[in-house]
Amino acid sequence: MVRCMHRRGLLTGIAALGAASACSGPSLLEASDIASPLPSDPRAAPRAQSELEPAWLRTIDGLWFWGWAGENDEHCTVAHNPPRIVRLADISGNGHHFYRDDDVISSMPPYDRGLERSGDGWSYRTRFTPITRHRYNDGRNTLGHHYNQVGTMQLTDEFYLVAAMMNTRNAGDRDMWGRSHEYRIVIHQSRNRFAMVFDSIGRGGSISPRGSVPKGPLLAEIGRTRDNIVKVWVNGVDVGNDVERAGAFELTGFGYKGSGHSGFDDMCFEILNFTRLPSAEERTRIRAYLNAKWHLYET
Repeated sequence: MVRCMHRRGLLTGIAALGAASACSGPSLLEASDIASPLPSDPRAAPRAQSELEPAWLRTIDGLWFWGWAGENDEHCTVAHNPPRIVRLADISGNGHHFYRDDDVISSMPPYDRGLERSGDGWSYRTRFTPITRHRYNDGRNTLGHHYNQVGTMQLTDEFYLVAAMMNTRNAGDRDMWGRSHEYRIVIHQSRNRFAMVFDSIGRGGSISPRGSVPKGPLLAEIGRTRDNIVKVWVNGVDVGNDVERAGAFELTGFGYKGSGHSGFDDMCFEILNFTRLPSAEERTRIRAYLNAKWHLYET
């Protein structure tokens, strides 16, 4: 039976993943998963919440997809045996939901970076349910993380991709945005950098230098300007190589595994995809929202 995994999440008394300026100080993170029936219509766009789902974000031009599990996991559908998120609602209102098509077993992280252990030996404590993680907090395994997307982002010039995530693995190349040989964003976790495959496998390349992506919680932003310059920001800092990549770029999901790399099997908390590059002021506002919500880095 498919059910939604709800978390008893409180907005107070919850520890930071890292110190954030929006918080007066860290407190103890708590997380508990309990089964509950699905909402009556999981496809429906949820009501805006001023802190957790700000209405202003939906007004930014170009928003294509916005996904996170929800305060009480109301935006995800979980199948059991084995437990895994099989559907993630697009709360942008555009209907570009994520859904799972296949699974692979994910290995465990080699070491902890910046997150407190949950007590089951492998998983980490988080403020709300991650979209992807190695285990649920009750100790059950999750599987590899590969999502198809309803619809295709067809990008001829600007775009902007954002992930509140973790970088805990010390080896391997893991696909993130993409799900095709021709178009994908890759994180090289052994080199701690991002790479981009464009048009074909042979035309990919590093878009940030080695060591530019720290271990632990982080906010990753990848965008392209009208001049076809690919920009990379990590924790609010411009770390990109400013490479030029002109032409069409298509995204059909997250966590592609058919390239010879691994599907994304680290932790990811929230994803935002835009078909244009928001202004510097809008990007600053998006960063502040995600950092206050997930406590990713110090400001």
